[in-house]
Amino acid sequence: MNYDRCISCNATRAKSQDLRYFRFPKDEERCKAWILACNLESLLSVPSSVMYKKYRICSQHFQDHDYTSTTKQRLKSTACPSKFESLEDSIIISELQEGLKNKLANECVTEIAISGGETADFSKASDVLECDDVENMRVLTSTPKRRPNFTE
Repeated sequence: MNYDRCISCNATRAKSQDLRYFRFPKDEERCKAWILACNLESLLSVPSSVMYKKYRICSQHFQDHDYTSTTKQRLKSTACPSKFESLEDSIIISELQEGLKNKLANECVTEIAISGGETADFSKASDVLECDDVENMRVLTSTPKRRPNFTE
């Protein structure tokens, strides 16, 4: 386990030497507050003693008033991480997520088999299937298959 890696942003000492890395609190309530503040709900079941031993959060997630002095060496007992990605980072992340969604959508098969051997093409999100004989339609239980990544 690398103790010099921030669990929230993955900052490391090798990349960001000016950051400090703080342990999670031993106190159960404060530890849970930090977990929630960092949006790490999946770790709520982990005991605070394990969080204290294994995980760190870097100094860029704390406000100036969270420190006991201006040297920013120690946190106050009431400190809780509250600084997370900036608006600019949020925009970049959302653009990356949108690009990934588009890439995945293009890799999925866009045809759906219909009773009687016909197919319907749903290559665009705006395409809508029209069917007059709804009572005789079968519901397919399989999921769309991905196209192979290679060409023949």
